[in-house]
Amino acid sequence: MESKIRAVGTLTLVEEAQRDRIGSQLECARQQSEALQARLNALTELKSFHQAQGPSMSCRLSLMNMTMVDRMLQTMLHHQTHEQAVMQAECHAIQNQLQKKSQRVHGLEQVLERWQNKQKYEKAKRDQKLTEDIINSRLKLRKL
Repeated sequence: MESKIRAVGTLTLVEEAQRDRIGSQLECARQQSEALQARLNALTELKSFHQAQGPSMSCRLSLMNMTMVDRMLQTMLHHQTHEQAVMQAECHAIQNQLQKKSQRVHGLEQVLERWQNKQKYEKAKRDQKLTEDIINSRLKLRKL
């Protein structure tokens, strides 16, 4: 029983270390997601500013440049939106993984506690039996 308790204790420590590593990955992914969101907001702002400026120039070349800039901004916005969605999905997957790992650690801790309680109970039972045997043997010696 002692070896089982040690094994579960070691396994619990390993699982906790993995859970902590996954937690740090989640934090890193969240920071990346926030950075992507900030970039997306900046691009949206730039696009709205660019569109608000409008075709104030009458030159055909300027109009073509503005159209090109608008297309580039649209492409960048689309790319950033897609990247943001991928990052959010990754965060969600890591969060689910973290939750499963936490549940596993909690389950291992419960098993460890249950086995330790069982071991304490068995030890107390053995001690009580030894005490009773000692008392009974002394009583038998007195009767003789």
